[in-house]
Amino acid sequence: MKIKKRKRSLNGTYNKADLANIRIENHEKLCRIMQKEMHSKIDNICFRIKRLEYILITSAGGIIVGLASLVIMLLSRW
Repeated sequence: MKIKKRKRSLNGTYNKADLANIRIENHEKLCRIMQKEMHSKIDNICFRIKRLEYILITSAGGIIVGLASLVIMLLSRW
């Protein structure tokens, strides 16, 4: 991240307004960077949650089918 420097006044120092603007701009740049990182992390977490949901639904379906076939087998022996 490059810090944007404004032109200095004639005596070589920044006035308070320029310093405040520089700090605000730098903070906004940092916030944008962190926001992009946060969105990428959220997208990654969403992908992982969808994968876990698929695994969970598939496992639940397998268990239900297995138990249903067990019940059918027990009832057919009677």
